[in-house]
Amino acid sequence: LTSTAKLHICSIILVSDAAQFINIIEGTGSVCATSGAALIGSTTAGNGLSVAANGGFSAVSERAWLKTKTTADHLCVTQSGSGRLSGVITYSDQS
Repeated sequence: LTSTAKLHICSIILVSDAAQFINIIEGTGSVCATSGAALIGSTTAGNGLSVAANGGFSAVSERAWLKTKTTADHLCVTQSGSGRLSGVITYSDQS
């Protein structure tokens, strides 16, 4: 996901079928590898938010509670393993 301004995140729901680390980061490039900054977790895949198998992370609000630091950055979800990760992120792209 690429923003035109800054991404204001309202909700995140992520579930993993395997125990692994997950991260939500921003940066440039196809996998946020350039100028990366961690929003949740770490920019290193193996140092993020630890979830158990069939576990996950959720944060839901009626308004934005997290936003990217840089205008026009990409938003990426990374994981330390190859387990299936599913979920949804709702956001608004605004300055």
